[in-house]
Order: sequence, then structure tokens, then C-alpha cells
Amino acid sequence: MRSFCLGQRRWKWLAVGVVAVLALGALAASVNVMPSDAAANVSMEAVASSPVLASDPLKGLSVVDAIEVIQAQASASYAANPAIEPHDGKTAGPVVPDGFSFDRAPTPASTTVPSICSKAKHIICVDKTTFTATVYKNGMAQWSYYVRPGDARGARYATGEGRGRIAFKSRHHISKAYGTPMPYAMFIAWDKDQDKHSGQAFHLSYDFQNQGYEGASHGCMGVGSEAVMQRLWETSPVGTQVYVYRSSKDPSEAVADGSSPG
Repeated sequence: MRSFCLGQRRWKWLAVGVVAVLALGALAASVNVMPSDAAANVSMEAVASSPVLASDPLKGLSVVDAIEVIQAQASASYAANPAIEPHDGKTAGPVVPDGFSFDRAPTPASTTVPSICSKAKHIICVDKTTFTATVYKNGMAQWSYYVRPGDARGARYATGEGRGRIAFKSRHHISKAYGTPMPYAMFIAWDKDQDKHSGQAFHLSYDFQNQGYEGASHGCMGVGSEAVMQRLWETSPVGTQVYVYRSSKDPSEAVADGSSPG
């Protein structure tokens, strides 16, 4: 009798174990537990469907190098279709690099500018390499700001280089050629190639404000800050000298001296 009871108990516990195993199997099926291979496949599919963000091509570049990249892209767009502005149809703000400001730019080191800039009583020197203009008085740099020339639009619209003077000023000017406003226009008379570059001026550019460096002027040196352009207008009388040049990125190369100041 005793042995029978022990056997009966063994069978009872065995039955309980079987039921427990079956219950666990049912629970696993109800929560869709998958084999490790299937889980790995789902994980890979999730990764593949996630958006991959392209790296910013301007990341890590200096402001000047980034402007060069943006202007090169604008130049390519103009070459492909001159009738369409690169920024047309876009709702984003102006295309400018991180750290850029319409209100100010770094003042160039004295070793990187032509001697005409440091010798003249009053002159506006523009460096096309760095897209900056600097006002000098009695040989001392006063302040600098960024400009946008027309070179990216093609040779026909390239901003003049060399020496010139502010010939006349027009506070509320409207371009006769393009019908666009040119507030605070300060027109330049160039010593050379005046016919080729006639009509070029410093002026407040709404297009520069809207497009940034993704666009280009038609030869003028657009300024994106009204405060800067107003200051330039008020402190640069007719006759103020202008000198446009290209500095070298290689510090070992000499800077062009330009003409002797008048």
C-alpha cells in the first residue's frame, strides 16, 4: 500500500510538471516570442528603414571656405540655367555659414592687405577672397563687413577690381536695368575698365538678405545689413577711394600693392 501511494504521488507531480511546461509554451506563443534569428531580422529591417541624415558639407569649414563652397554651387546653378535664381522656390532663410553675420566681419591682418589700404587717408578696401570690405582711415582699419559680389553669376557680371572712387550717391535708387531697389547706392568710377563695370555700386541688398551666398549680384557689392550700409553711406563722401583685390590664402605669397594713394 505504501509503495502504491509513493508511485501515485510521483505520477501526480509528473503530471503537474507536464501541465506547467505546456502552459509556458502557450504563454510564449501568446506573446509572439520569436527565435533569435527572427528577432535579428526585425532589428536589421528597423535600422534599414530609419532615415539616414547626410552630413553637412559645410561642417568644419571656416566661414570663408564655406562661402566659397556656397558660391561655387550658385555659380554652377547659374551656368545650368541663367534665368533661374538658385534660391527661387525655397522658403528657407539665407544660405550663409555658421558664425556668419551681416553686421560684421573679421578685420584682416595688416600683413595681408595691399599697402594702398594702409596708406590712404580714407579708403574702402574689398577682398574678394574673403568676401569682406574694410574701411581704413589714416592707414588704420576702422571696421569690416561682408559683401556679395557678382562673380558667381559669370564673367559678364564680375565685380570690378583695382582702384576706383565713389562717383555719386543715390539714397533711394532703383535699378534702371533690373527694376530692383538699391538703397544707399554708392556708385563707383573705376580707373580701369569703366565701360565694362559701369553701374556697379555698394548698396543695401534685399536679395543678399534673402538668398545669402546662394545668389549673386549683377556686379554690385551687396551689403546685407542696413545698419552697416547706412554707416558706410554717412561716413563715405563722394570721392572716397575704393580698392578691390584678391588676397592669397598662402601667407608666403606677397600681396599686390595696388596704385599709390591719391
